[in-house]
This record gives sequence, structure tokens and C-alpha cells, in this order.
Amino acid sequence: MCQFLFVIDGKFTAEEVKAIFDSGIYENITIVRTKFSNFKNEDECNKDKEDLYKEIRSLHKKSKIVAKICRSIVYVDNPPINISVVDEDDEKTNEINKKKRSQSRSILLGHLDKIFQEKYYELKAWLHSEASTAGSIGKEEHILKLEIPTLNLSYFEEAERSFKEKISSSK
Repeated sequence: MCQFLFVIDGKFTAEEVKAIFDSGIYENITIVRTKFSNFKNEDECNKDKEDLYKEIRSLHKKSKIVAKICRSIVYVDNPPINISVVDEDDEKTNEINKKKRSQSRSILLGHLDKIFQEKYYELKAWLHSEASTAGSIGKEEHILKLEIPTLNLSYFEEAERSFKEKISSSK
């Protein structure tokens, strides 16, 4: 199981949306909306998520896919923590920023953990149903290698290379 993080700090460009959809890995993408000062305010996050949904929807018409992508948006704020300390205010700013970064990290890791738990249970249920019909461990291993990209390294490397090429060519 793998998850790609697509980090943005504002609005999407048409090229970014095209790269996401053309990659074919949109189901494994988490959009990380950074520099979002209201990252702890659920109402503000939902409002921004709605705006992003409308924006992506205007650039791409496949509403089911857009809805899937917009369910996987995480809001964080990663302000700098290396501000040169000239006075007490700078020191306090660094401390506040460290706390925001720590909270943001917890939010992102919590989101990824939730995704992996969901995918794990889906996979476990699927394997159980396949095992009852497949009848052999060898067949299960073969199925696992086909269905879980991290067990089939060449598939993962190819998907990553393809995604990078599409982003590079869209710039």
C-alpha cells in the first residue's frame, strides 16, 4: 500500500489537475494543503475543501473522481522554525511555530494511519474472499503481488516514474 502526497499552498493549476488525473494513481493521492493558518478550524477547512472541489471540478469533469480526491485533503501549517532570534518575540514565534508544525505532523500522520487502516481492512476482506475460492497459498501470493504495489516493486517504480514524467511535461 502506498500513498502519494501532493503538496499545494493555494489554488491548483490546470497542469497540476491534469497531472493528477492523467497519472492514474488519483486513488492513492492525498492532497496536503500547506500554509493554511486555520488548519485546526474544521469549518475553515471544510470551506476551503468546497472551494478546491469547485476549482478542480471546473478543470476536470469526472465528478466521482473529483469527489474521491477531495475526500483525501489534509490541512496543515508548517511555518519556519529557524527565525533568527533578535528578541523575545522571535523566540516566542519560533516556539509557536514548532508547536504548529508538531500539530500539523500529527494531523498528517493521523490521516495516513486512517487511510492505511481502511485499505488494510478492505484488503483483508478481499483476501479472505479470494482465499476461499483460490484454495492455495501460492495463488494468494501471486494475487498479493498483483494487487499491492509495494509487494511488486517494479509496478511501484513504473507508477512513480510515469507520475514524475507527467508533472515534468506539464510544466
